[in-house]
Amino acid sequence: RYHVGEKYVRENAHMSSSCGRVSASRATNNARHDASRRKSETKASCRDANATRSRREHLLRMTTTSLGVILTNESARSGSRYAFAVEEDDGAAASGAATSALAETTTTTTTTTDAATFDFSNDLTSYSDASNNFRLTYPKDWTIEKKAGATALFKNPNVKYASIGVTVTPVRIDSLKEFGSLDDIGQKLVQAESQKQTTVPGGTFMERQSECKSVDTKTTFYEYEYRLITTHGNKRIYNYVGVKDKTLFIVNAQAYEIEDGGESEADLKTRALYREVGRSFDVLK
Repeated sequence: RYHVGEKYVRENAHMSSSCGRVSASRATNNARHDASRRKSETKASCRDANATRSRREHLLRMTTTSLGVILTNESARSGSRYAFAVEEDDGAAASGAATSALAETTTTTTTTTDAATFDFSNDLTSYSDASNNFRLTYPKDWTIEKKAGATALFKNPNVKYASIGVTVTPVRIDSLKEFGSLDDIGQKLVQAESQKQTTVPGGTFMERQSECKSVDTKTTFYEYEYRLITTHGNKRIYNYVGVKDKTLFIVNAQAYEIEDGGESEADLKTRALYREVGRSFDVLK
């Protein structure tokens, strides 16, 4: 009996130990499963956030040179034809035609009254690029960044998606006037913007256009300011465009409206700042 009882005790202890190991193994597997599920959920959440951010950043890239307005040379196809257009990064087909409005058309070389309302004398610093033959001033607290398609890019660290970009591109014409007048190019510009898939039909408005002379070299520049109603929000775009020695120079600045309509003091100050920066632009020689 003693041996039988001892055997029973040993077998019972062995079974208890085995059950304990099985329970521990199950607990470990459950913990691993929960950790894996949480990791997958975190990755999915990050992908959603990144996708939302990427869509908004893509919308901004579509209006600057990849970011903005470019003079596309079509001479290889037509011999002498040039088109002023907005480059689409994704090559998306144009959506239905949208109505555009020219709210104001002016030709002037003087500073506008709303720009004079704000004093930026202590807020700007100089930037010069000898290899690309240009200089301008930009907000001293903005960061200088590198991005494909932009010769220079300045970003506001405090306002997301507010940026000023510069592109330099060789072309086959000596001046903008060889392509068309201020109004001709302005209409092509808003037409190209209206055809983007992200632009709401009827949501393209040219609010100001003017012809300017740069301060030192007296190079002719066309200046355009327009408003876009998009599926991602309302934007204000500023372009300062000129041609010198068969080189196209573009200053493109943009920001989303802080208040609907873009008439708050902060919105007005941003547009005045962009105008100040654009008109500081000049070629070096």
